[in-house]
This record gives sequence, structure tokens and C-alpha cells, in this order.
Amino acid sequence: MSAAELQNLNKRIERLERRLHWQSRAAIICAILGVAPSLLIGQAPSKRTVEAEKFVLLGPQGQELGVLDGLGTGAALKLYDSQHRARIALTTADVGDLKGVVVLRSNGQVGATFGVADNDNSYVQLADKRGRPRAVLEVTDERTAISLHDEQARPRAVLDVTDDGPSISLHDEQVRPRADLEVTDRGPRMRMWDSNSVMRAAVGINSDNLPVVSVTAAADPKKGSVVIAADANGGAVLITGPDGKSRNVVR
Repeated sequence: MSAAELQNLNKRIERLERRLHWQSRAAIICAILGVAPSLLIGQAPSKRTVEAEKFVLLGPQGQELGVLDGLGTGAALKLYDSQHRARIALTTADVGDLKGVVVLRSNGQVGATFGVADNDNSYVQLADKRGRPRAVLEVTDERTAISLHDEQARPRAVLDVTDDGPSISLHDEQVRPRADLEVTDRGPRMRMWDSNSVMRAAVGINSDNLPVVSVTAAADPKKGSVVIAADANGGAVLITGPDGKSRNVVR
């Protein structure tokens, strides 16, 4: 091979190398452009749904801090403290008649409960350290009531607000009403009952803004009562005797 032929061959090889070089770069660029959308899509938030009957939340030491499960008749979430004591529970399951949140004390007793009952009434309950309800708030379409309980969980005082107006009722240890106070469109009134649930005394202001006091000596007020009333003309005392007859004493 002559020197001229050798030189010509070298030039052809150089042109071929340059062509291959640019083809390789083009192929790399095309490959990058083809992969880049896939990478970007891979960084987008996943829209897949994770399904399970139970999820367990673990702490840094592997301790169980929370459980979310749907193994019962509804979903339930339970959160634990560092001693693995249940402190908060949230449920939609058919547990009792309440669906809502339960806050528990360190001894495992219920401390507070709030949610919606099966009758769709809103409900809040506060309990003592032994889990006995001591205060209950209930809201319905017709009334709002707050009930205060004694150490035996017996309702002893009830504050009630209805369309007629507010009232307070006080009960004895047998949960019998012994006194109440109410305010209605007819006026304010206070009543008192004996241990047999017979109303014995009442005092109020009627719709004419006149004060009235009544005292009953018998189970039937028509056979033994005293009524004291006052109007613009003065006061009056009406006594009804055992025979059922009434007579004015003072006018």
C-alpha cells in the first residue's frame, strides 16, 4: 500500500470515528430524554390504595403506640401511652350505644366520653377515678340537659332547657324529685315534694305578675291546703279543709 493510499485510509477512519462519536452522543441524549419522564412520574405521589384489616403504630423502641383496626362491627382507633396503657379510643363500632371518643385514666377507668349515641343525640360524660359518671351533658332537638351525679352515680341535680324554658330539679338518694325551680312563659315557680312524691309547697309568680304561695297538708290538695295570693286590691288567704270546702280568711 502506497503512502497516498495509507493517508487516504487514515482520513476515512477519522471521519468514521467522528460519525460514531456523534451517533453515540445522540443515542445517550435520546436515552436520557426517554428515561426522564419515567423518573419524574416515579417521584409523583402514589395513587395506590393500601388495604388492611389492621394497622399498628410502633415507637422508636418497637413498642406499640397505636392500633387502627376494622375487625369488629366498625372502625376503631386505640392510642397507648409509654406504659402501653390505653388512653384514647375512637370507635364507630356497636359498643354500647355511643360512637365517639373515650379518654381513659392511667388505671384503665373511663375519664371522659363524648360522641353521638345511637339515637343521634350528642353526648358528653365525665367520670370519677373509679369510672362512675358524675356529670352528663346531652343535647337533642327538644332539650339540652346537664345531669350531676353523686358518688353512687345517682342523678341528684338536673339542669334542663326546653322550648318551655329552663328548669332545675333536685333529687334525694332514691332519685325522687324533692324540689325544682322553673321559668316558663307563665312565670317562675318553685315546688317541693315529700318522700312520697306528693307536692307539699309551691311559690311562684303567675302570668299576671302576682305572687302566689300554696301549702298542702294532704295528699289531695283539694282536701287540705292553704293558698296565699296578692293582687292590686290586697292579699287573700284561701283555705281548703278536709271536707273539700274553701273559704277566704283574709281579704
